[in-house]
Amino acid sequence: MSLLGVGKGVESPPSKTKKDTIAKNEDQQETGTCEKLSSSHLPRSIFSRALCEQLATMQVKSLVNEAPPQATHKTDAFVARYKKLEGLLRHAMDSGDFTALFNRNKPMVDKEPHRISDAVRLAAQRQVCDRLQSDLLTQEEMRDFCYTLEKWANKTPKPMKPAWFQWVVCGMREKGMLLYDMYIDYVAFTKARAEMHPKIREWLTTTKFFTLMTESDDTIFRRLPIVHLYNYVTKKVWLVQVRLGLAYYDVDGQGYLTEESMEAYIRDMIPTLPHLDEMDPTLEPFYLCAATRKFFFFLDPRRIDKVQIAAIISSLLLDDIFELHDLEVRTTNWFGVYSLLRIYKHYVYLDTDANGMLSPKEFLKFNYSSRGNQVCLTETFVNALFSEKMTYHGEMDFRTYIDFVLAIENKNEEQSISYFVKVLDVHGKGYLNSSDLHYFYKDVYKILFECSLEPPKFEDIKTEIFDMIKPSNPCRITAADLFSSGKGGYVIGMLIDAKTLDEAENLEIVGNS
Repeated sequence: MSLLGVGKGVESPPSKTKKDTIAKNEDQQETGTCEKLSSSHLPRSIFSRALCEQLATMQVKSLVNEAPPQATHKTDAFVARYKKLEGLLRHAMDSGDFTALFNRNKPMVDKEPHRISDAVRLAAQRQVCDRLQSDLLTQEEMRDFCYTLEKWANKTPKPMKPAWFQWVVCGMREKGMLLYDMYIDYVAFTKARAEMHPKIREWLTTTKFFTLMTESDDTIFRRLPIVHLYNYVTKKVWLVQVRLGLAYYDVDGQGYLTEESMEAYIRDMIPTLPHLDEMDPTLEPFYLCAATRKFFFFLDPRRIDKVQIAAIISSLLLDDIFELHDLEVRTTNWFGVYSLLRIYKHYVYLDTDANGMLSPKEFLKFNYSSRGNQVCLTETFVNALFSEKMTYHGEMDFRTYIDFVLAIENKNEEQSISYFVKVLDVHGKGYLNSSDLHYFYKDVYKILFECSLEPPKFEDIKTEIFDMIKPSNPCRITAADLFSSGKGGYVIGMLIDAKTLDEAENLEIVGNS
C-alpha cells in the first residue's frame, strides 16, 4: 500500500493469503526505497540523512481491517504532507535529481530528528558560558591582587644598598624620570606571582612581564610600574566579561553573531548607557540599524552576514560604545546621539517625497561629509551605485544609505575602497582599467567645465592616477593596489566627486590642458 492510500476509503477485506502478500510487498517496497535513498546519488547533508532516517522508521499500516480515522485538520495536514513527500521522492528517483526535496535549504521532513542536535548545541553553548564565567574574578580577588602588588613593590634589589638605592630613586623623581609611585622588578614579581590567583598567574607570565617592560619609564633599574600590571589584568577581566556577554547571543554556538543577534545585543545595552537616555524612542530602530551596520561594514569583509566574536572584541568599536557610559562623548563617535541625528536628519532631508526611500534623483542631492568637506556626486556614479547595491524597486533604504555614509566618510579604509571598487567596476572584472576611469571621470569633467573651471584632460588624469597607485599590473588597478598606495580614497574621490579635484591643489595634480 503506498502513501497515497493513507486516509482513503476502506475496501472489502481480502483473504488472509492476499493480506500476507500485500504486507510482504509493502515491506520490500519500503526497504528498496530506503536503499535507493541511502545510495551515493543523495546529497550527503544533514537534511538528507534526516530524511533517510525518517523514511527508514516510518511505518505504513494497512487499514483494511480498521475503521477509517476521524477526519481532523491535523490528519489532513499530515496526509497532504506525506502525499507531497512521496511525489517528490518518486520524481527524484526517476530523474536522479534530489534538489527538489529541499526548499531554500529546508528539508521536507519533521524537525524531530534535529531536536537532539539542538540540545547538544545548547549544552555546548552553556558549557562555553560556564567556562568563561569561571575566568571572571570577583572584587575580593581583585583587591587581593592589588594588595599583593603593593606588598612587593619598591623592594630594594639585593645587590644594592637600600640607602644608596633610595637616594638614586629620589633623584630620578626630582628630575621627572619616574612618573609612578610604585614599581616592581622581576625578582619581586616572581615572588608576588606565587601569591596571586591561579587565573592571574596564567595571564601574568614572564613573557608578558618583559613585554610590558618595554613601556616602563624606569630604564635604570629595569622596574615595571605596578599600575601596568593592574591595568593589564583589569583589561583581561573586561574582555572575558564582554566575551561572555556576546556568547549569550551566539545562537549557533559557532563564535559568530548574525546581524539580528548583534542588534539584540546593542538593544539590550541601551538602558545601561546614560548618554542614550534622552534619545527619542522613535529613533531607536534607526539607531540600532546605524550601530549594527558599522560592525558589519568593517568586520564582515566577505559579506557572509555574520561577524566573528573575536573580531568584535579585538576591534575598537566596542570601546566607542562603552564610551557612552559618560554623558558627554566625542561628536565624532559614531554611536553617539549627535552622529545619529546628523545622519537621520540628512536622510529625511533627501527624502523629498517622504516615502521612506531614496530615489537616484533624491540621492543626487547628497552633499555633505562628517569631515567638514562638501561633496558633489556625479550622476554616472549614482546610477552605478543603485545598480550595484541592493535596492527596493529602484530606491535605497536607510540600511543601504548607512553603508554608503560609512564608505564615503572612511574612503581610505580597506573596506571602503572595496565598496567603491565594486561600484566603479561596472563589468564585474575585479579591477579597474582605463575604460572604467574614463566612464566615471567624464561626468566630473563636465561638472567642472560647467562651473567655468578648466579641468585636466582625461589622459593627464589617467597618467597621474597610475603614477600614484603604481599597480602590480600596469593596465589594471585593484582594490589591493588602491589600499596599499595610501591614496586610494583620493583616487576614488577624483572619479565620483567633482569637488575633489577643485580642492586638491596641494596634491600636484597635472596642470590644465
